[in-house]
Amino acid sequence: KGWDLGQHGAAPRICQHCNDLADSWRGRFENAQVTLRMCAAEGSGFKRHMKHFLMLSAKASFALDLRAFYRWSVAQKRKVLTERVVLGSLLEAYRGSSVTQNS
Repeated sequence: KGWDLGQHGAAPRICQHCNDLADSWRGRFENAQVTLRMCAAEGSGFKRHMKHFLMLSAKASFALDLRAFYRWSVAQKRKVLTERVVLGSLLEAYRGSSVTQNS
């Protein structure tokens, strides 16, 4: 089946009222956030041997350059890898409202 990010209710979303992430369980996105947190390292962002993070589905994929993502999150003052930071940033990038790949 895969992640259908264009279909309402098929993936997590950012709440328009409180700006939090809602329904992180949809598409098992919460597993990706937990996995990415396992790659984190205190003080340096991510473990040295971790360079990229890829989420792959039949209908969508996300790729992160972890060093660039860490620099961006520090610049945004959002270093803690919460669901909102990780998954919310991916969803914002998908919708064209974030510049994570340019930092």
